[in-house]
Amino acid sequence: MKKFLGLLAIATLAFTSCTKDDGKDGGAPDLNAIEKTSVGFNVVQSESGTTGRLIDRGSIPYYVESLNIKAVSTAIPLPFTAEETFTFSGSLSSVVPALSLANVALGSNTFTASSTSAEANKRLAFNLAPTADLTALKAHVPYIVTTSNSVTRTIVAGTNPVVALTMGTNNGRILATFGAQATEADNYKIVVSYRLGGSGPWSGNLAINPADLVNRFVAFEWSNENAVDGAKVQFKIEIFEATGTTLLKTINKEIVIQKAKSISCNFTVTNGDVHEDIQDGGIIITFPTIDEIPCPYDVEGYDCNGRDHDGYNRQGFNRCGWHKAPNPFYLATQDEDLTNGELNECDNH
Repeated sequence: MKKFLGLLAIATLAFTSCTKDDGKDGGAPDLNAIEKTSVGFNVVQSESGTTGRLIDRGSIPYYVESLNIKAVSTAIPLPFTAEETFTFSGSLSSVVPALSLANVALGSNTFTASSTSAEANKRLAFNLAPTADLTALKAHVPYIVTTSNSVTRTIVAGTNPVVALTMGTNNGRILATFGAQATEADNYKIVVSYRLGGSGPWSGNLAINPADLVNRFVAFEWSNENAVDGAKVQFKIEIFEATGTTLLKTINKEIVIQKAKSISCNFTVTNGDVHEDIQDGGIIITFPTIDEIPCPYDVEGYDCNGRDHDGYNRQGFNRCGWHKAPNPFYLATQDEDLTNGELNECDNH
């Protein structure tokens, strides 16, 4: 999936000047007497993408609550700072907001920017759900705070070259659903728990019973100040017989946050095991882009359901019971390429 960067483009619009006090008498320069200019800027979207939800206000994403831009003069003995904070609200617009930063000192300046995200965007949710569709979760505005690189430019009283600031984030998001296929839903009771950080007590312990007619799935969403690069969540999936008295299997899964990524996984119980249906699509946004990605593979090449890129588990069996070599458990009579003349829905000959 392509990534698109949001650039904060800064250019001089107009300038005002006044008498300069150079501190000849040994005192500190009069900051009110420093020559200054007004600098305008706009957010530039380098390319457009398709997403489940339109998130731009002009080119300002919905996850941006406020934007702070700062210019610190480095050309005088006592640095002078020009700073402004802008707060955004409203709906989608093709018009880029007219923003400007006043009182930028002439001479060398270092420009930086940062943005905040609304408290309402923070989510750590774990509930029973009627479907395994992740669309509604993907439509939620993620909690994303950003900072820019720093760029030093010499500002003159006149036309200045563009100053481009690239915004980046350390935040990510994890979305997941758990349940059973329709043909399996009456065969098992499923209990799902989670914990953050990989240790401590399990939370949730939500149960899906065969008799449940509405909430047949569990949904998990994590997008807050703690959902940063490298943070992880672990899931415990307990599969019981339909009566709920006999535990058949316990399966543990782990997903690690990746910055500027929204990881979506759909875990499905089939044949007493957990399999994965990867959700396509993504949140393609600027300032910066947050991409949807599937559950990652581990160092041995298996996904979070213990299957490789070809759909085989660690013992070499695929979902239909076919086997492949090389594998210490390999059985030639169950070779996927063996034609037995009795084709069924799992045969691929």
